[in-house]
Amino acid sequence: MFSETKQNKRIRVLKDEEYQQTYGLPMFSREEQEWFFELTQQELSVLDTAATTETKIDAILQLGYFKAKQSFFAWTFNSVQSDFDYIRHRYFDSVITTKSTIGRKAKYNNQQWVLSLFGYALFSKEKHSERLSEKINNPARTYYASLAEHYTAQGLNRTKQLQSCFWLLCFIHYRYQRMCDNLVTMFIYIFNQYDKAIKESTQALLLAEALSEAAQKAVVAKLMRFYIDKDIDRTQPFSSIIEKAYSIIDPELIEQVATRYENHKFNEKFTWQSISELLPNWLNEKEAVLKKLSNPRLDQSVDQFIEEKAKPLDKKIIAINEAIQNGQNPDVKIKTAKNGSIIWTLPYTKKGIELNNPFYEKIPTVSISQVLHFVNQHTRFIQQFTHIKPHKAKSQLDELCIFANLIGKGTNLGSAKMAELCDLPQNELTASDQHFIRLATLRNDNDVISNAIAALPIFRNWNFAADLLHASLDGQKFITEFDTLLSRYSPKYFGLMKGVVAYTLLANHITLNVKIIGANEHESCHLFDLIYNNTSNVQPDIFSTDTEGSNQLNFLLLNLINKVFAPRYRSLSTKTESIISFSDPKKFEDLLIKPSSQLHVNRLLKQENNIQHILASLLIGETNQSNIISKLSCNAFSNQTKLP
Repeated sequence: MFSETKQNKRIRVLKDEEYQQTYGLPMFSREEQEWFFELTQQELSVLDTAATTETKIDAILQLGYFKAKQSFFAWTFNSVQSDFDYIRHRYFDSVITTKSTIGRKAKYNNQQWVLSLFGYALFSKEKHSERLSEKINNPARTYYASLAEHYTAQGLNRTKQLQSCFWLLCFIHYRYQRMCDNLVTMFIYIFNQYDKAIKESTQALLLAEALSEAAQKAVVAKLMRFYIDKDIDRTQPFSSIIEKAYSIIDPELIEQVATRYENHKFNEKFTWQSISELLPNWLNEKEAVLKKLSNPRLDQSVDQFIEEKAKPLDKKIIAINEAIQNGQNPDVKIKTAKNGSIIWTLPYTKKGIELNNPFYEKIPTVSISQVLHFVNQHTRFIQQFTHIKPHKAKSQLDELCIFANLIGKGTNLGSAKMAELCDLPQNELTASDQHFIRLATLRNDNDVISNAIAALPIFRNWNFAADLLHASLDGQKFITEFDTLLSRYSPKYFGLMKGVVAYTLLANHITLNVKIIGANEHESCHLFDLIYNNTSNVQPDIFSTDTEGSNQLNFLLLNLINKVFAPRYRSLSTKTESIISFSDPKKFEDLLIKPSSQLHVNRLLKQENNIQHILASLLIGETNQSNIISKLSCNAFSNQTKLP
C-alpha cells in the first residue's frame, strides 16, 4: 500500500495507477474523446478566432481535460498524440501542424477562456485573500485552530509558512475567545454573589428601619391634618412647620413613605445588557444578508405579518371559547371552583401498566461491538472518522481502536480501562482517540447512521401522522468526574456533586443532535440551536418539549424556519393568561379563555429593522445563537424591541 521512489523519499499512500486516476492527465478512450471534446455553440466560437491552429487545438484540449477533472495540466502535443489527432481530424480537416507546443502566453489565454466558460477564476493572493478571509466562519476557525494543537513546533516549521501562520492565528483567536468567555463567566458568577449579598443586607436594613403599614398610615394622617389645624400660625416661617413635621416622622423615613404611596419600588433595579453577537454593519449589509438567507418569513414586512397573523387573533380567541361552551371541544372540561368561579382543565389519562411485548424476548442478546460492526457493514460510518491533520498524517484509521474508544466513551470507562479489557495497546487507543474522534467526525458519523435508519420502512411506523414527523427535546443529567467550566451544582440531580446536561433532539428514537450545557443554563435558550443546526436528512415538522424548553421567543423562531413548536406545560391554564389580542382585551372579559394584553402595533412597526437584525443574526449562524436567545429571554432585560 505504501511505496517510496528514488526521486521522492516521502511515503506515497496511493499506488501509481490510483494517483494517475485521481491527479494525472486524463487518458480518454474513443467514446470519452467524443464526449469531452464535443463543443457547444458557445465553445465553437474558439474556431473563429485569429489564433493559430495549434493554439485552437490546445484550447480544445484544455477544455476537455477541465471538463473531466477541473484542473489544468502541462503537456506537449506528442504526449497527448491520440487526443491531438482526434481534434485535428474532427475540427480542422486533418491540417498538417508543425509545432509540438505553444507559447506560455497563448496557453494562459486558453486557460482564462476555459475558466470564463464555467465561471471560475485562477486564485490570486491580491484579489481573493480578503474574500477568502470573509468566508472563514467560526466553525472553520475552530477547526483550523485544532490543527495547530496536533502539530509540534517542528511540524509547523516544515509546513508552508502562510499555512502555519494561518493556523496559529486561528488558534490564538480561538483561545482568546475562550479566555474572554471564561473571564466573563467568572465575572458574572462573582457579581451575582455580591449582588445577592447586597440585596440580603439591604433587605435586613429595610426591615430594621422600615415603618409598618399601619404606622405609615398614622404618620400620613397626622401630616395631612397640618392643612386643617387652626392652631398653626399661618404667618410663621415654613422652617418651623418643617421642624414640627420632623417631630412626627424621622426625615430619613419620609422618602420611604412617599415612595410607597407613589406605588414605586423602593429599591429600583437597573440592568444593562449588550447583545454583541449581532451582525456588525447591519445597515450597510442588510440587503446582502437578507438575499443570502432567502427566508420568505424574514423578508415579509411587519405590515404583512400583522395582516396574516395578528388581526385573525380576535376571531380565533372567540372561536376557541365558543367551541368549549358548545361542547365541541371534548378535550377541555369546565368546572366550578369552591369560590364559585368558572375554571377549565385538561383531563389526563392515568398511565397504564407497561408490559414488554413477548416479541422482544425472542430476540437474542448481542454485544455492543457486534452492533457496531453490523451497522458499519451497512452504512460504512467508520469512513467519517478522518484524521485531524490534512497533511503528513502518520497514523492510519484502525476500526477496532475506533470501536473500542466509542464503547469506552459511551460506557464512561475511558481508554485506559478499555485497554485492560481488550487486547489493544493503550497508546494506540489514545492516539486513535486524539487523531480521529472529535465533535465534527462524531456529528458526521451520527448523520450517516440517522439517515440510514430513516430510510428503513419501519421508521415511518413511529409517526403520529402519515405526513408529519414529530420530534422532542429534553435534557439528561450526568455527574462529571472532573471539574470543567460547564460543571455546575444541582442538588436535585447531583446531590453534592457537579454535573452537566446533555440536551438532545430525538425523532422516532433517533438522536439527531445533542449539545452539552451547564446545569445552571435554561434549556430553552439552546432549543433553536439544536433544531436549526441539525445537519442530518431527517428534518422533523413539529417539536415538543417540557416547560424547561419553552421561553418567550421559541414560538417565533420556529415559525421563522417553518416549524411548529408544541411544548407541554405543567399547567396550561396559567399559560393562557399571557395571551394577547389585536383589539382591546376588555372586549373579551366575559370569555373563559381571554387575553391579558393588547398587541403594541405601533411599537412593532417602529422596531421592524431591529427585529430583522436580531432574526438575521440567528439565521446566519455566524454567532452564538444561544447567547442571543438567553439575553432576549431574560426577564430582567427589557427595551423597545423586546415587547413587555
